Amino acid sequence: MLEFTPATISTEIGAYDYQSYAILFVDDEANTRKYFRRLFGQKFRILEAEDGVEALKVFLQHSAEICIIVTDQRMPNETGVGFLSKIAGDYPDIIKILSTAYSDIDAAIGSANEGGIFRYMTKPWDIPQLEVTLRRAMEFFTVKRERDALLGAKMQAMGNVLLSTCLAAFVLAPLCAGLKCERAAEAIAAFVARGWLSMSRNPRHPPSG
Repeated sequence: MLEFTPATISTEIGAYDYQSYAILFVDDEANTRKYFRRLFGQKFRILEAEDGVEALKVFLQHSAEICIIVTDQRMPNETGVGFLSKIAGDYPDIIKILSTAYSDIDAAIGSANEGGIFRYMTKPWDIPQLEVTLRRAMEFFTVKRERDALLGAKMQAMGNVLLSTCLAAFVLAPLCAGLKCERAAEAIAAFVARGWLSMSRNPRHPPSG
């Protein structure tokens, strides 16, 4: 579980767009949902659900937008951990925060591995601490996404270099050997097509020669 220090939230605020991704807030009490939106609706983009069943539907509809889930533990139909456990395997990068009463914290911690829970927030909330947690969580998610995108671009560039090298070897080898290259254009085209098809299917792994 990563830890965030509640020290300062002002020094880096300008560096991040906290509306770029959404927070899914799940609680069966309408007043709590209104309270959360009133506290953080101006700072963050918020989606809501009233229980784990609805939360799963909302999440699957907006999975590309959501980076944080804050969910209550005790809810009708399905617990918070029950909901989180259904998406933990397919969406490990989503930051999952469980909000629970202090009396339920031991049971919730015992189920942590099921839902891939990132942090616990006990009720009543420490509002400044919760805001710091949400900001730092979104910053962490944003930086990780940018890093993954950069890594993907580097791997794509490496794949392009490798493809060019293999293509050069494919063309030059028979020429250096003094062999006749019948239908060379068709062979080269097939080689290039195979390489790009492999890269498009798995961009992190450049095609082999």
